[in-house]
Amino acid sequence: MSTPSKFRLELPQSRVGRTLLGVSLLQAIIVIVIEAVVANIVIPKINTQDLNDPNRGLPVYMMIFVGTQIWNMYLSWDAILKQNTIQLIAFVMFNACTFAYSIFQFRQVNQADVAGGPLLYAVSVVLGAFTLIFAYLAYKLYLEFGWKIYKKIGADPNMKNMFRYYQVFLTLLKVDVFFWLAFSIQYLVLVLKQEDAEFVLTIVSIPFTLMILITAVYGLRRESKPVMASFVAGLAFGIAYFVFKIVRIWTLNRERLYGTQLFLTFFAALSIVMLVMTFANSIVCMLNFGKGLKSHITTAAPSVSPAKVDNPVRSTLV
Repeated sequence: MSTPSKFRLELPQSRVGRTLLGVSLLQAIIVIVIEAVVANIVIPKINTQDLNDPNRGLPVYMMIFVGTQIWNMYLSWDAILKQNTIQLIAFVMFNACTFAYSIFQFRQVNQADVAGGPLLYAVSVVLGAFTLIFAYLAYKLYLEFGWKIYKKIGADPNMKNMFRYYQVFLTLLKVDVFFWLAFSIQYLVLVLKQEDAEFVLTIVSIPFTLMILITAVYGLRRESKPVMASFVAGLAFGIAYFVFKIVRIWTLNRERLYGTQLFLTFFAALSIVMLVMTFANSIVCMLNFGKGLKSHITTAAPSVSPAKVDNPVRSTLV
C-alpha cells in the first residue's frame, strides 16, 4: 500500500492571519494582471538590445515589480506562520515602498511615450489601499502574537530582547535575498553578455548565496559559532562585492550601461545597507549564544486558543 504524501501547505490558524494572507493574494492577482496587460503593450515597442534606448530596462523593471508581489506574499505567509512580528512590520513597509515605486513606474512608462501608462494609475490606487488594510491587519496580529510569544519565551526582558534580535536576523536575511536577486537579474540582462566571465560567475553566485543564507539560519538556531563566524565573513565579502559592482557600473563601457546606471546603483547601494545591518545584527546574535534562547527557538510554540489572545499583557511583550 502506498503511503500518502506528507507535503501539506500550512495555512495560518488565526482568522486575522488567514484574512491577511487572502488579501495579500488578492492584491498580487490584481497587480500582476494589470502589469501583464501593460507589459503586453509596452514590451513589443522597446528593444532591450538597443544600447541607445534609455527605456530598454523598463521590461526588466516591470518583471522585478511583479516579483515583488510574489515575494511580499511569501513575507506575509512566513511572518504569520512563524509569528515574527518584526517581519510583519517589514511586510507592511515593503508594500508601502512598492506603492511608492508604482508612482515612479507610472512616470517611467509615460516617458517611454507608449500607450498603457494610464492603466498603472490603478496599480498605485490598489497598492495604496491595500497597504492601509495590511497595516490594520498587521496591528491586530501584532497584538495576537504578543500573547503567543509570551507563552513561548516568558516575561524575562533579556530573553525578549534576544528573541527580537533573532526575529530581526531572519527578516533581514529574506530582504537580503530579494535585493540580491533584483540586482543580479538587472546586471545579467541589461549589462553582461554571455561571453563575459562575469556572466557565469553571477549566475553561479545566486544558488551559492542562497545556500550560505540557509546555513546561517541553521548556525543561529543551533548557536554554532564557527558557522556564524563564517557567515559574518561572507557578509564582509558580500559588502566588498557590491562596492566593486558600483565601481564597475560607473567605470564600465558607458554605452552598455546607458539608461541603467542609476537603477543598478540604487539596488547595489540598498544591498550594501542591508548587508551592513545584517552584519551588525549577526554579531549581536552571536553575543547572545549560550544565554538560554536556543531552547525556546528550537521547540514548537504552544497553541493558544482565540479567546486568550485578548490577554491584557500582550501589548508589552514585543
